[in-house]
Amino acid sequence: RDPTDNGCDTVVEVTSFQEPFQIATMSNYLSVKEIDQYRNDGYLIIRSVYNNEELMSIRKVIEDSIQNGRWEKSSYHHQHITTDIYNVYPELIEFLYNEKYLLSMKELIGEKCVLIPEPAIHRNRYFQWHKDSAYLEQINERFHYNNNFDVAQTAIYFQDNDPVYGGGLTVIPGSTDYIDKSGRIPNMNLLERGWLKLLKIL
Repeated sequence: RDPTDNGCDTVVEVTSFQEPFQIATMSNYLSVKEIDQYRNDGYLIIRSVYNNEELMSIRKVIEDSIQNGRWEKSSYHHQHITTDIYNVYPELIEFLYNEKYLLSMKELIGEKCVLIPEPAIHRNRYFQWHKDSAYLEQINERFHYNNNFDVAQTAIYFQDNDPVYGGGLTVIPGSTDYIDKSGRIPNMNLLERGWLKLLKIL
């Protein structure tokens, strides 16, 4: 991370997968412990998927797009988010979906994994903790809790945690297994918020 970037927080968010990618298979890319953590806790941090040169190249494409107007060419965008990145930023595809990324997804999801084309780039965007599946629960859907529902939301994070420049994502282990009530937070009183915070800590 460039310490002169004034805390630029950039995340590329994509959703994966179940029609195979054409890539040579390498067995045991992830350890059994890592796969077990993903299954038990609902998340896994995979480090060193990209080298420093690749990360800086990706960030340059994103930062340049702020200046040249490409950021605003997606069908949905505002100051902190832009979407439809496969069409607007086709050069990122080769960077993002390298062998390490694809092998990781195959070992977590299965050989016949597919990509759901719903990516977004988040920049300097900060908001409350939430689950992306909350809207399903609000309409009384529960299919995403079935054991055979294998979908992974992947976030590619471009900044180290830093006490001065910020950064960082909060993940609650096992939160994939219970209904998200965080969407009600703005309408909660202090007692309800305190109780919810206690439940998350426990």
